Amino acid sequence: MSAKVELSELHSAKSTRRLEQIAGLRVRGIGDHVDLPQLVVCGDQSAGKSSVLEGITGLPFPRQDGVCTKFATEIILQHSDGERVIVATILPTSSRLEQSKSKLQRYKRHLAEFEELPVAIAEVGSLMGIRGFEGVQDGPAFARDVLRIEVTGPVGLHLTVVDLPGLISVANDEQTEDDVRTVQDLVDSYVANSRTIILAVVQANNDIANQGIIQKSRRFDQAGERTVGIITKPDLINEGTEKRIALLAKNEDTTKLKLGFFLVKNPTPSELASGITSEQRRKAENRYFQSPPWKEQALRMDRVGVVSLQKFLQNLLDQHIERELPKVREEISNLMRKTEREITAFGDDRPTVGHLRMFLSPVSQCSFTISPPPLSMATIMRLIRPSSVKAESKTIPQGFGPSHIV
Repeated sequence: MSAKVELSELHSAKSTRRLEQIAGLRVRGIGDHVDLPQLVVCGDQSAGKSSVLEGITGLPFPRQDGVCTKFATEIILQHSDGERVIVATILPTSSRLEQSKSKLQRYKRHLAEFEELPVAIAEVGSLMGIRGFEGVQDGPAFARDVLRIEVTGPVGLHLTVVDLPGLISVANDEQTEDDVRTVQDLVDSYVANSRTIILAVVQANNDIANQGIIQKSRRFDQAGERTVGIITKPDLINEGTEKRIALLAKNEDTTKLKLGFFLVKNPTPSELASGITSEQRRKAENRYFQSPPWKEQALRMDRVGVVSLQKFLQNLLDQHIERELPKVREEISNLMRKTEREITAFGDDRPTVGHLRMFLSPVSQCSFTISPPPLSMATIMRLIRPSSVKAESKTIPQGFGPSHIV
């Protein structure tokens, strides 16, 4: 049975409905007020994140110049028996001015093929005003807006995942200290959400415990309950260190996660250059882990390879949304009640000048009643002019001020 057929068995009407509900809430801006359940892919730059995402979603993320790492990308996959439809839109950040926000919201591009994705990313980067994209010389290096890619058709699974820019370890000529902080803050804003499942992409050839996303996971997910580790680049480790990586993949090393780890092998640069297909990638990955030295490591095969990862993530997302959605519904209801009370406190609507006059008239009358009437200039002059009969001076009444002068 092919991987695509196996995955297609995972889809259900409930999965579709739940994904649509969450997507609808997010596009309406509810996510700015209530945390929504989501899967988020994070990792250091050059950790192999783009290749992992391509393996999970089937979308060919461009790797040149790091253009796909300049803003968050939300990928929504919905399996159906109809023709494949790919649509790219933008979810602008709430901090943008209304005019700029409306401009981004108007963007909508239908992609005939996945290969058009780099064109859409370039258009979106330019619209967001990110420097380095066409027509943008000055501007931020990263944006808080989100590119949304919705894929409907025979994709084999129902899944929503958010790709974030890679964490920058050290500033350089192309990425300043401000850029480093911007990416750190952006990633923090996602992983701090208690309803975010963190897909932490880590490199096998670097010390796992010291990689940025693991440190963030320990900070924001101290119990390790919402972090999934994805180990990449096992083909680049030193010979003889396979046992250590195998222990980590089996969740038996010093760094442990309640949701565990997955071990994947991304295509090599030469395989990518030759145009390796998804099916070829899966077969090459299976051969790699079923051959020495990995064959001797007693790996759990349900925790190895991108197909196993796909299955796990869809089930995880289904369970996560099912568990969190009632809480989201309750928080939205509480927010609506609070907002309605605040609106009621403003009083009745006054849409016309006549309504305003009717409201202000009693207010004005009340003000007249509790305040002494203003003094005319003639009265003031009499008060301050010396009397022709007596030489004593008159004093200004107590409480007199500029507001009483007409």
